[in-house]
Amino acid sequence: MIPGFRESEPVAAETGRMISNFSPYVRQSGNEWRPPWRIKSRKLLDYLLVLIATGEGVFTVADTTFPVKSGDLVLIPPDTLHEMRGTSGRMHCIYLHFDLIYDAARSHWDACIPGGTRDLTAFREFMHPVITAPFWKDLKGKLPLADTSVIKTLMIRICSLHTNCRAVNAPRLSGIMLELLAKIRSRIIAGENKQLLHYDRLTAAAAYLAGHPEAPVNIKRMAEQAGLSTSHFRKLFRRIYGISPKAMQLQSRLEKACELLTYWNMNVSETAEQLKFSSVYSFSRAFKNIAGLSPLQYLRKNRDENPLPQ
Repeated sequence: MIPGFRESEPVAAETGRMISNFSPYVRQSGNEWRPPWRIKSRKLLDYLLVLIATGEGVFTVADTTFPVKSGDLVLIPPDTLHEMRGTSGRMHCIYLHFDLIYDAARSHWDACIPGGTRDLTAFREFMHPVITAPFWKDLKGKLPLADTSVIKTLMIRICSLHTNCRAVNAPRLSGIMLELLAKIRSRIIAGENKQLLHYDRLTAAAAYLAGHPEAPVNIKRMAEQAGLSTSHFRKLFRRIYGISPKAMQLQSRLEKACELLTYWNMNVSETAEQLKFSSVYSFSRAFKNIAGLSPLQYLRKNRDENPLPQ
């Protein structure tokens, strides 16, 4: 017996396999508003995850064409033919190009592959290896998720860290990517099995928190609407989303802050007031804890940036 031995709670088998087998690496990221746009049929060397935060469009992945709208999450695996169009007047897209398995010889070859590139035979040495892990090997297209509010929060955090010194933030990005993948898997499984009672009511509560970042959080009222006691509501909410309702709303407030600072020409004080923070100091402290930089630093870095579609 090891001196001082104490048993610890093991992680779920699938989570253990993810930790052992996956070492995510973020190649490119974007959090941007776009006018109507189109990327012609192409293939990629890495994975692409796209969240439609606002707007509408039409995507094709492999042999399936489908409409996309606000809240939809689309996964495009490597070497998969796909086409993407944004059809609304403005679309807010959050996207990540990433490897599931990091390889120093392959993962740093960062290319913006243009539409129309359908044959990558000459670049096979840079193609991400085929994933054979259960659940992940066949996952592609529009993912069956009833609510993507937490996914959106994590993707925005990844984009911010990736934009601000990706080399230094690479270990942290890998960890958040693992968290993102785990949440995608758990949401899909929970939605398919419907094993958790009140699942639909809890996702409705999460959607409200994400859509009303400046409103006071009334946990007691939300629990009553879900037909639960306050303590049971908190417990089930954390089981599904991994955070408390108040923490989710704080993340939503800071996502909204990024939008106000970047696109609405608001300064730090105006943004703090708009989102009902008690002071500029409390806003700045909360923002830096999530984004990794102060609101003023974020404002200076991002206000004039509007990357081209990748």
